[in-house]
Amino acid sequence: MKNSIVKNNTLGSRLRLARENMELRASNVTGVVKCTEKTLYNWENNTSVPDAIKLNKLAILYRCDLNWLLTGKEPDESQVTYDTDEIFEMYDGLRDFLECEETHLLLQPTSREVKLLKSARFGRNFKPSKNFYRELLMGIRRGELGSRQPDTIKQIGKSA
Repeated sequence: MKNSIVKNNTLGSRLRLARENMELRASNVTGVVKCTEKTLYNWENNTSVPDAIKLNKLAILYRCDLNWLLTGKEPDESQVTYDTDEIFEMYDGLRDFLECEETHLLLQPTSREVKLLKSARFGRNFKPSKNFYRELLMGIRRGELGSRQPDTIKQIGKSA
């Protein structure tokens, strides 16, 4: 949760901030995490804490770093490595996508997929987000970009 101020910087306050950043109601979260609204509010108010499995589900649902939820510390960017021999301009959204622990755990992009994502070029005014790259990766995997994927990817957003 970059650029976010967390009041009291507790696990509960970070849970609430992450939920609010995703614009989720408590009722949306409880169905996925399998808890009651009261339990969720207790976690957010530091009355109790979720177990490890539920905390991991929350991190995935909120699309945030599990370590950030636990400690309040942002991931160390020096630990991030990129799987490519070529140097490409890195869009902020792609950097966020590649640094996201959830991405590596759930999507496990291959080095070929990362290279394709890095090679994508966009129109001057288009700023792709982390979620955009997630959808682009899924499109690559579904074959929705056609047989000439690298050429097709380079054209995305040029008309935007």
